[in-house]
Amino acid sequence: MVEPTLFDMLFSSAWGVFWVLLLFNGAIVVHEYGHYIAARWRGLKVDRFSLFGLGRKLISWKGRDGVEYCICAIPFGAYVTLPQLAEMRGIEGGTEDDERDKLPPISYADKMYVAFAGPLFNFMLAILIALVGWYTGYPSDKGAEGREIGVVLEELDNGAPGPAYQAGLRAGDSIIAVDGEPIESFMDVPEMVALGKGRDSEGNPQTIFTIERDGQQKDVSIQPELVQINSGSKDLIRQIGIGSSGSLEVIGLQDNSPAKAAGLQLGDTVLSADGEKLYSVEQLSQILGKRRGETIPVVVDRAGQEVTLNIDALPVPTTRPVAVVTLPGGEEPAFEIIPQYPLDTKEDPSLPETASLLAVFTMESGEKMFQSDGDWTIESVNGQQVGSLAALQQAFAQAAGGAIALELTNGKGQTRKRELPAETTFAITPPNERVMLGFITARQMVLIHQNPLVQFQEHIERTFRTLGSLLSPKSDIGVRHLSGVVGITTNLYKIAQWDWRRAIWFAVLLNINLAILNLLPIPVLDGGHMTIATIQKLSGHKLPAGFIFGMQYAFMFLLLGVMCYVMYFDTMREVGYHEERQAYERTQSKEIRWEFRPDRYEN
Repeated sequence: MVEPTLFDMLFSSAWGVFWVLLLFNGAIVVHEYGHYIAARWRGLKVDRFSLFGLGRKLISWKGRDGVEYCICAIPFGAYVTLPQLAEMRGIEGGTEDDERDKLPPISYADKMYVAFAGPLFNFMLAILIALVGWYTGYPSDKGAEGREIGVVLEELDNGAPGPAYQAGLRAGDSIIAVDGEPIESFMDVPEMVALGKGRDSEGNPQTIFTIERDGQQKDVSIQPELVQINSGSKDLIRQIGIGSSGSLEVIGLQDNSPAKAAGLQLGDTVLSADGEKLYSVEQLSQILGKRRGETIPVVVDRAGQEVTLNIDALPVPTTRPVAVVTLPGGEEPAFEIIPQYPLDTKEDPSLPETASLLAVFTMESGEKMFQSDGDWTIESVNGQQVGSLAALQQAFAQAAGGAIALELTNGKGQTRKRELPAETTFAITPPNERVMLGFITARQMVLIHQNPLVQFQEHIERTFRTLGSLLSPKSDIGVRHLSGVVGITTNLYKIAQWDWRRAIWFAVLLNINLAILNLLPIPVLDGGHMTIATIQKLSGHKLPAGFIFGMQYAFMFLLLGVMCYVMYFDTMREVGYHEERQAYERTQSKEIRWEFRPDRYEN
């Protein structure tokens, strides 16, 4: 694998930031521009229009129309000040008797037009972006665009039995509907399960799948498991343990692998394994896990002919062995020690005896001792040189409950000594293994050209489905699961780095969300202005300024509180994501090296 260069990383980051500013910030600018255009059209006074940014003004100028235009210091968002639209002194400041009271009153129609113009412009922008997306298309996995189940997990990542498997779903079933709502593709299924509001008679989460099997439709009741999906935010999401179908065409073979030794060829399509018809590589992995170390029959399609091969199902290390050091009385490891092997090593990297540098990674419970993020390596223990995990384990054992003196060094040639207390424990966690055959398949990517009407329908349904789940006491979705500014920008950034066409698709959803949420009848939002104006129109009386100020204060603090709450969990999700990513990168094997296992698959 070719390592990315500094230029690659900088370009990738700049590309992601560009799309965030263009699509997310652009949605806010267009929203405010809608208010501005409508206000000018209806003859309202416009005090200021920040074309870009919030906070302190960097550049400002007075237009011939008397409007102050500016660009602000915080490079995010935009705003327009319309003193006649609604009483905003509760937020903007001012007294009940100031210059704003001298402005001529505006009609009910003026208020409705100007308030609605912001969401309207977001809808219009969404239509424009949807048209672009219709033309460019967006890449998607062919299997995920279908409705066929590719794998049903017998066990979830948290060790719980797979709910879908327990309920009787099997690979090859086609999903027709979830909780009575028809689905268009498998991509909708995980979201619909997570947002589900179903409960059984005992109050447990319940999802009803309508499936088709052998030409017959039937309903299957499933009890989803609440699974933690992020170590930072601790989010719990309903999951049932299924995956979409996928390609089984062979595009690569590992050197010295059982598949190559058995005669598997490039271009073959794997049809079945151990007598079970295959729908995905994940299903094959599940079958292999049950036949660890055994020889199984694999049927492939080769140029239209079925060929049966007998291939050994062999476990292969996918991570490195890791040592954990726990201080006396500690419940969690204080340090992880991960071997760093020379690139040209001829030894088996899955064995503790293999020579390596011993990189130290400080965990949270060991921060008081010393900090190391792999930049310090252990040279000796109690004066005894160590050059492998096995040697390190032996040195700890020889300490026999006494103090343990470590000598460490870094890449700059610096050294330092640290002493661990007596009764410090040391243990080696063996590498994770996966039973494999040694061939590679390609994801079948297709370009989806979805017409704007379908895009709008799906995104509006998705928005209201989320709101319904959020408001329902029967769902497992709360405010903490929402995405705020941090979550939206980071997700858009990641999507844009993957493929800009996917970012365009996401931007349609973003604008529709922004429009719908702003139309909610909440004071300080556009829908709130429209609601207050309507109440005053129907009652024939202007609401007391003090009452409006109070509502503004209350809802502004409530809104800010919700935003801060959501932002906290957004941030913790990113913390968890990066921690998991770093742990993966620290421990993963850089490549599968079958040459270290010749004795385990030779016939």
